[in-house]
Amino acid sequence: MTISQIKDGISLTDLFSFSFTSEGFMLIYGLLAALATMLAKKLGSTLNSFVMTGWNVVIGGFALLLIGLFMGGDLSIITWTPLGITLLIISAVASVIPFSL
Repeated sequence: MTISQIKDGISLTDLFSFSFTSEGFMLIYGLLAALATMLAKKLGSTLNSFVMTGWNVVIGGFALLLIGLFMGGDLSIITWTPLGITLLIISAVASVIPFSL
C-alpha cells in the first residue's frame, strides 16, 4: 500500500479537496464568530446580557427564517397545535437561558 492509495483506490488529493459548500461555510462561520465575539465584548460592557441575548436571538431567528423561505421552505405545511406551540416555546426558552447567564 502506497501513500497515494489510502483505501480502495482513494488518492491523497481526494482527501484534501476543498468545497465551498462544506469547508467554505465552516471558514465563513469562523470569521463571523470571531467578529461577533469582538462586537459582543464591546457591546457587552454597555448592554444588559438579557437584552443583548434577546436581540441576538430575534435577529438570528429572522435571518434564518428568511434564508429558509428563500431556499423554498413553506410554513403552511406545519400543523400548529397547542402542544406543539408549548413545546416550541419551552425549547426556545431552554436554549436561550444558558446564553444569558
